[in-house]
Amino acid sequence: MGSQAGMLSMLLRVFRRDNRIHTDTRPRQKEAGRPSWWERARNNWSMRRHRSAGEASPQAPTINEQKKRHERLEKLKRELQNIKNARDELQAILANYTNKDLNDRINFETFMLEMQHDQVMTDLKRMPQDMSEALSKCKQLTKENQFYCFRNCHHLIESNLIQHKVRMLRKENRQLLREQIALEECNIETKILCNEGSQKIKDHYTKQQQVG
Repeated sequence: MGSQAGMLSMLLRVFRRDNRIHTDTRPRQKEAGRPSWWERARNNWSMRRHRSAGEASPQAPTINEQKKRHERLEKLKRELQNIKNARDELQAILANYTNKDLNDRINFETFMLEMQHDQVMTDLKRMPQDMSEALSKCKQLTKENQFYCFRNCHHLIESNLIQHKVRMLRKENRQLLREQIALEECNIETKILCNEGSQKIKDHYTKQQQVG
């Protein structure tokens, strides 16, 4: 749709330019019978130039200047040909459309623009309500965020207490482990002493039996 609207606007510009060219050439055609101010000035200048031709001869253009002029002329010819081709193409496109088709297309584009305008106005009317709903939702989310922050702080405090208890239990566990090791060592020493005492008692009892 945008490309077709651009094409129509381009067609209007081309035909307006053609109309300006035609309107500009009509007065000139009417006044062709008498010379204009510009023609009189040009004739006077050409007469003065012919008079001074014998006094100073014009300098002949160099080869580079002739080449530049030729290139510029060729460039202007190509641009003119491109303009003519574009004009012919637009005229061919315009020939496929009747006035009714153009009016229908313009009416359709106007209808679409009116629909877009109505949609924009409806959105603008609904904007205050949407902003109010968004603000209410934001307040609700803020309250929920504060609640979760409070719960998070509470859980952090409990987690710190649990970690402190775990450290205390580990410390007690290490202390109990050291006491257990000490008790095991003491038990080993007690067994050794008991075995030594039992051996001494056996030896003493054996000596008493030998003496008796």
